[in-house]
Amino acid sequence: MKKFIPAVAAVLTLGMVFSGPAFAVPKDNPKPEKVQKVKENQESNKGQTQQLKSIDKQLDKIEEKLTHYQEKLQNLYKPIEDLEEETADPTVEEETPESSDQGAEEQSSEQEDTNALSESGTEETNEDSSENESNVDAAADNEDESEEEPISEDDSDSIDNDETTEVDEEDSSIDEEAGEVEEELNEYPGYAGKFNALQNRLDAVNNRLDSLAAKGTATEELQSRYGRIELLSTQVNVVLTALKELQNDVQEKVDNDESAEEMEPAKSEVPASKEWNIKFAQKLNEKTLSNLDIIVLDTAENLIETSISYSEETKSITIKPAQPYKAGETYTLYIGKDISGENGLKLKNSVKMTFSIE
Repeated sequence: MKKFIPAVAAVLTLGMVFSGPAFAVPKDNPKPEKVQKVKENQESNKGQTQQLKSIDKQLDKIEEKLTHYQEKLQNLYKPIEDLEEETADPTVEEETPESSDQGAEEQSSEQEDTNALSESGTEETNEDSSENESNVDAAADNEDESEEEPISEDDSDSIDNDETTEVDEEDSSIDEEAGEVEEELNEYPGYAGKFNALQNRLDAVNNRLDSLAAKGTATEELQSRYGRIELLSTQVNVVLTALKELQNDVQEKVDNDESAEEMEPAKSEVPASKEWNIKFAQKLNEKTLSNLDIIVLDTAENLIETSISYSEETKSITIKPAQPYKAGETYTLYIGKDISGENGLKLKNSVKMTFSIE
């Protein structure tokens, strides 16, 4: 019995040894390669999400500007009297006081007088730390706590700040990309250039979607955006077709107007932001005055986006470009003879003047 007990004890001891932690089944820890792959997938998904956000933002801006210029074209036919009652363009209203003052000074300094339409009823054309300190105190009293709590809090704050900064930077980048749409449009004084620029933007966004599709982005994430691009492209093409017909009609009218009085500006070259002031001998009937009665064309016969305003007090019309004219380019200002005075009489002659930009 005594011999058996040690033997049993030995067996039990041996069993305990073999059942100890040293012989436990190892846990299934993920391999570094798998961890890296997961991180790469997360980064890839995050990048795709940001690209989709950027695409949506750009499409929003494209749609906004397309609607804006569609309305502008429709307004070309409306009498100035009606347009003056409508809300002004928000882009113009956002102009800073400084830029407004500069524009006023520039316009004031640029104005000159030349004879125009004396026989037609016009007179002239004018050019125009405490928290950190408390942590330090705590460290002096209790080293262990100061090593854990303050560091833990600081790390958390740092992570939160880093994430917030990263999100802000990404959102800022997306806003910048959307802003580039408007900046590009401002490079084109003419309507045709603006609509073509919008179509080029849509093509670029479509290429980005193709790239995402090639990388395996879910089809359902892309289809709605492809559909939106197709719809906007159709609208752009419809507008371009209508614009081409309008410009052909305008150009034919200008070219065939043999009674137009040819004029020359006082200066051979004028500033890119040049405003023209047209004075009349009598008050005008604003219902007979539209943006198609006084127009500006470039050498490619494209209509330039302009705005005209009439002052009953001074009996004058001011025409100015929505965006600066292009330096070195030549343009034609045309004043039609369908404008009527309050007495119902129309102008005897139309006026045509070519000017170049400094």
